[in-house]
Amino acid sequence: MNKSELVNSISEKCNVPKKAVNAILDSFAEVVSTKVMEDGEKVSLTGLGIFKQLSKDARMARNPKTGERVFVPAKKILSFKMTKKS
Repeated sequence: MNKSELVNSISEKCNVPKKAVNAILDSFAEVVSTKVMEDGEKVSLTGLGIFKQLSKDARMARNPKTGERVFVPAKKILSFKMTKKS
């Protein structure tokens, strides 16, 4: 399911205009990414999952096309883990 299909589905189920649903989803993504990536907080949604920040260490990788070794710097990524259904 892509974003437009999700917007259509929520719009039909809740009888809300698609523009409003789209705005809500955009705001949700912005708030979650801000809380997790900038503030370092965990965002937990009961029945859905947990958004949190993970750190990836710097490492040496290999370019598959040329075989050349390449340095990959450390970075922080957004992670999502679904919760178990009860």
